[in-house]
Amino acid sequence: MYCVSSVSPRVVATGNRTKNNNKAVARQGRVLERNLHSSKSTFTRSSFSRFDSIFFSKRFQQSRSRLEVLMGNVLEVTDATFEEEVLKSDVPVLVDYWATWCGPCKLATIVVEQLKVEYGDKLKIVKIETDPNPECVDKYSVYGLPTFMIFKDGELIPGSHREGAITKAKLVEWLAEYSITM
Repeated sequence: MYCVSSVSPRVVATGNRTKNNNKAVARQGRVLERNLHSSKSTFTRSSFSRFDSIFFSKRFQQSRSRLEVLMGNVLEVTDATFEEEVLKSDVPVLVDYWATWCGPCKLATIVVEQLKVEYGDKLKIVKIETDPNPECVDKYSVYGLPTFMIFKDGELIPGSHREGAITKAKLVEWLAEYSITM
């Protein structure tokens, strides 16, 4: 059974409920459905599914669209295009090694996408997926994910090999250590 908190509109899984509690839950469900302009008069789990989709689509529409704008700004390179896009670049390049199965990589992707917008032409940011591109992974000794490296003038800057998820503030600070500022 599911119940709704009267304070916040989230679903909470519960164990056995008494008859009075079931009536209260059903009453809250009917109020919820009236607010959602629903023709359904009983409270069911599907009501929450519909409620969640409406709630999230309205509440988070702005932040989702902001994320969609950021998504796709970072160039993805492969073993074949790495030399052309990274080593022959005339600006410093931040390379993000990632994998589709890596949870921290997904968090780091959001930060990297934001930095791409903020740094603009001062820093080229590229991503390389590790699974289909083993040559670059072996050549630059990528052992943990996500891994960040900075290349300048066709070479890896010594000491710029960093592994693990990182916050935006720490990443900006790390880039500043290598004289890369916004």
